[in-house]
Amino acid sequence: MFDFVYRELCDGGCVGIFPEGGSHDRPNLLPLKAGVALIALGTLARQPDCGLSIISCGLNYFYLNKFCSCAVIEFGNLVQVHLDQIEAFKMGGHLKRNAVGSLLETINDSLAAVTQQAPDRETLMVIQATRRLYKLLRMKLPLAVVIELNRNLLKGYTRFRDEPKVVHLKKAVSDCNDRQKALGIRDHQVEWGDVEQRPWWVVFGIFLLRIGEFLALAVGTLPSIALFWPVFVITKIVSVKKQRSALAASVVKLEGRDVVGSWKIIVEMGLAPSLYTLYTAIATVWLNYCPIMGWWIDPRNYIPDFIPLWLFSILFFGLMLLVSLTGLRIGETGVDVLKSLPPLLVALNPRSASSLRAERQALATQVIEVIDTFGPEILSNFESEKLVHENPNDDSYTSRIKSIPPSHSSSRSRSESRGSVKRSNSFGSFLHDTFLKPLSTMTDDNLNEVNRRIRDSGQKKSEPRTRGDGDSDDDIVVVDTLSTIGTGEAEDRKSR
Repeated sequence: MFDFVYRELCDGGCVGIFPEGGSHDRPNLLPLKAGVALIALGTLARQPDCGLSIISCGLNYFYLNKFCSCAVIEFGNLVQVHLDQIEAFKMGGHLKRNAVGSLLETINDSLAAVTQQAPDRETLMVIQATRRLYKLLRMKLPLAVVIELNRNLLKGYTRFRDEPKVVHLKKAVSDCNDRQKALGIRDHQVEWGDVEQRPWWVVFGIFLLRIGEFLALAVGTLPSIALFWPVFVITKIVSVKKQRSALAASVVKLEGRDVVGSWKIIVEMGLAPSLYTLYTAIATVWLNYCPIMGWWIDPRNYIPDFIPLWLFSILFFGLMLLVSLTGLRIGETGVDVLKSLPPLLVALNPRSASSLRAERQALATQVIEVIDTFGPEILSNFESEKLVHENPNDDSYTSRIKSIPPSHSSSRSRSESRGSVKRSNSFGSFLHDTFLKPLSTMTDDNLNEVNRRIRDSGQKKSEPRTRGDGDSDDDIVVVDTLSTIGTGEAEDRKSR
């Protein structure tokens, strides 16, 4: 696989890598694997002048388990691989590991710049509520601006999370969210029921109008529900079953909402056309073989004689598709109308609406105070009226090679979240503990030990070896290469 990718990139192609599917369900990124760094360095090692660059893409989407939900894709700055990393990669051994690890850290940093990473889901919910309470930005913001504002607030919270003002504000925002959720309203709907702007009789009239609109939309969705209820039921059953299976088999998924959304699409793509075909076949058979038993059941009273069966089948299949799409759109509108009813009920109660508005206004004041206090320490060009900047960082940056300790090896995997795994191979442990260390941590005693083991290894190579030792010939080559490189470079440093 790697050879095919190398050829594609050397020919000027583009390869998209989705490294962390499990991160879709988490508030932060899982540790990256080394494959992307190996591909980049391997390509540049083959053809240094191919012009390869790495671009991090952030996929920020909302309502993972909902159909037709919104998503924002952000493209980060270019990541250029340094020549020193390419040369270290070619030399192999621990230098190769340092090159891969340092490039992987740079990629991880660039990826973090285009994603929202919170320590937990509760914190992410509080950050989003805080952004909505920031009254200086009460206009309708594009989703890309919302993402950037959330990221800046997360940056500030991560640094000042232990400050008394921040702790108190987080608790107040969480309590306000819980109260709004209990009443069935959203944050942006709290200010809607102000009696000074809308008298109670106006709110009551809108409430009755919305009820009538909802009933009309419900009637409009009846044909779609009657025909395609098997899709809704089977999709729900299968997606919930797959969600439970995914949660049981994974230690990184929290809710598995991405699994629910994926399986809804998969089941619908297979089941909906099957139902279209079934209904079309039933209607075609009825049109061709149904005897005349009365005006209401005679199909020729509905279908003219000049329409052939094959044309009727095509038209009926298209009608089923149109009914399902129309029902879907009407249903989405009906759900939006239904969600607007609880805020109207709250607005009809002046006492409850006034207390909610007063609480929200007090929270908005606290948010502005906290942001004005800690904002300048996070953003050098902080402005109280502008937490979002048009061009935060347009220039590309170059990755630099550095030593990577064994405990932070670039080849780490998501199994770290399950707990540390002991090495069963004694020689692999020997490599990990002795030779695969950065040169910056080597002492004279370590160099003497390396030289002694080189001599022992050379003597053993002259003797016949069996596979029963659990080691391959490649292991011996790696030891000699790493030891020679480590000793030679250490001697060069001493001479300098």
